[in-house]
Amino acid sequence: MSYGFPDVLRYDTMPTGWKEIRWAITAPNGYVWISNRKSIFSKDYRHALLRIRPNGNELNELNKMNYDSERITREVHVLTA
Repeated sequence: MSYGFPDVLRYDTMPTGWKEIRWAITAPNGYVWISNRKSIFSKDYRHALLRIRPNGNELNELNKMNYDSERITREVHVLTA
């Protein structure tokens, strides 16, 4: 996947000494912005995208939400038919 930010480094694991940029809101779905903790005014500043994966609990919640939305859709369809 290279659309959106083709020249930005992408990581699957957090590099040592880096942190999430919590105020950044432009990351594509499934990613967060990270930086190397240097000042943004420093020539040593680097940023990248970190791929995030839901942990087991989040995945269960996503599956539950999908199930609930399908169930509700079916119930509404039955009521309106």
